[in-house]
Amino acid sequence: MKNGTLNFKKDFQLWKACATDDIRPVMEHILLKDGYAYASDAHVLVRVPLEECTTFEEDQRALLDDCLIHKSILKYIVGFDIVLVNKTDDGAVYLEARTGENTVKVQLGKNGDALKYPDAEEILKDSKDRTPIQKIGFNPKFIASLTAALGTDLLKFEFASERSAVFVRPVSALSNAVGVIMPIVTTD
Repeated sequence: MKNGTLNFKKDFQLWKACATDDIRPVMEHILLKDGYAYASDAHVLVRVPLEECTTFEEDQRALLDDCLIHKSILKYIVGFDIVLVNKTDDGAVYLEARTGENTVKVQLGKNGDALKYPDAEEILKDSKDRTPIQKIGFNPKFIASLTAALGTDLLKFEFASERSAVFVRPVSALSNAVGVIMPIVTTD
């Protein structure tokens, strides 16, 4: 057990990169898939390795594969002392959160059951041809979402062109997390 507890790390506020409207209910969730946590509001997209944003053991991280957790549940869960990942006899995955004498059990949804998360990996395909750009503007709210979700204030930005997604990575070489700011095409 790392750091003496099991839980999602408070530094990674993934719920801040999720949608805040009822139009895209799937984007109010964090997708846990293939060892990563994905969060998006259609303007920004974040992918953080579960081993960086949780203190769960490998077997518990594996149980989370292809699960969805609502942003409000994740925000609530990080306040607990310990969270365990379990599976019911019929295969449903749930979190058991404990703090003091209080215990809360939350069943996680499966991606594709009631909600289907967009193909984040298709968006995250990394372009090797990054070139300098003369002029670019950002909505500060997007930067705030990314710094909170990636768990750091120190980011580096990678640009390919004025009309392509901007890759945002933590400055720390130890992190494999990545964010994306989706391009907004405008006419000048």
